Amino acid sequence: MYNILLTSIKICLSLVILFDPKVNGQFHFSEISLQSPISSIGSNVIATANVTYLGSSGLELSWKINHDTVEAYWIEHNQIPRHATLSTNDYNTLSSTTTSVVSTGDTFSMILEIKNVSLDLNNSTVSLSCAVAGCITQVNLSIKYCQPSTGSGVIATISSVPCGFGCTVQYSCAPGYTGNDVTATCQEDATFDAIPICTLSTCPNSDLPCSNHRYCFYQTGSSNGGSNVTVQCNTGYSGSVSAMCGNDGNWTITPQSPCPALCPVSDITSSPGRCTTATGDMLEGQNITVTCCSGYEGASTMSICTSDRSWSNLPTCTKAGIEVKEVTRSNIVIP
Repeated sequence: MYNILLTSIKICLSLVILFDPKVNGQFHFSEISLQSPISSIGSNVIATANVTYLGSSGLELSWKINHDTVEAYWIEHNQIPRHATLSTNDYNTLSSTTTSVVSTGDTFSMILEIKNVSLDLNNSTVSLSCAVAGCITQVNLSIKYCQPSTGSGVIATISSVPCGFGCTVQYSCAPGYTGNDVTATCQEDATFDAIPICTLSTCPNSDLPCSNHRYCFYQTGSSNGGSNVTVQCNTGYSGSVSAMCGNDGNWTITPQSPCPALCPVSDITSSPGRCTTATGDMLEGQNITVTCCSGYEGASTMSICTSDRSWSNLPTCTKAGIEVKEVTRSNIVIP
C-alpha cells in the first residue's frame, strides 16, 4: 500500500513538471523579473531570469524583444556559457551570465539590459527561450514618461517634453498659495524624487483696516490668498480703496495713502468778500487762486486743500473804504 501511494505521488509530481510551461527537457526558467515594473523613457531596463540547466547536450538560449533576437548564449554540459555574435541588433542592449562552468542541474542567472528605452517599447515582450517547444519565459514592458504634479495651486516648469529619465521640473506655488519651491527629477521608475505642497492662503476679513473718516471695510468671514476687496471712500473723500490678501495671510492696502480728502470750493465763496473761478470740490493738496471780491480789498492768495477738508492760506478781505487800524495801547481810550 505504501509503495502504491509513493508511486502515485511521483506520477503527480512528474505531471506537474511536464505541464509547467517553464520546464522542458533542457531548462527550467524562473519568472523574468524587472528591476522596476515601470520604466521611464530614456532609462535602462534590466531583466533577470534564473535558469536551471536540465540537459546534457548543447543548446542556445536567446533573449528576444518581441520577435527579434538581441542577445544569445550557447549552453553546454561542463562548459562556460559562450556569448553568441549576432549579425544585427536594432536595439541598444547588453547581456551577462555566469562565467563559471555550467553542468547539468546547475542554476545560474541570465541578465539583459536594454538601454535608453523609448515609448515605442511600451507593452513590448521581453523573452528568454530556446529552440525546444515550451522553452520560454517572458514579461511585458511598461514604459512611461514622468507626469508632473498638477495639484491645486501648483505651477510646474518642465525642462523637456515629454519628461523622461533625468528630466527636471521646477515647482512653485501660484499666487494665493504658500509652500516652498521644489526641484524634482524624473527617476528610472517614472516617478519624481520630490513632490510640491502648496496650501491655499486665507486672510480673515476681520483684519481689514478701517480708517474711520476716510474709508472702512465691512466684510465678514475670510478671503482667499490673491483675492482683492474694494470699497468706496467715505463721503467727502475721493476714489476707492483696494485690499489684497497676501500669500502670508495678511492684507495689503493699495495705494498706501488712499482716499484723498475733498475740499468744497463753496466753503470759500460762502465767506463774504472771497471769490474764485474754481467750482466743485478740490482734492487734498490741490491749490486754487482766491481773490477778494469786487468791493473788497485784500491780496489774493493760493489756497490749499488740506487733509481735514479745510482750506489754508485764505486771503483777508475787507470792505473797501473801511480803515482797519492796528490796536495798540496808545490809541485805546479808557473812560
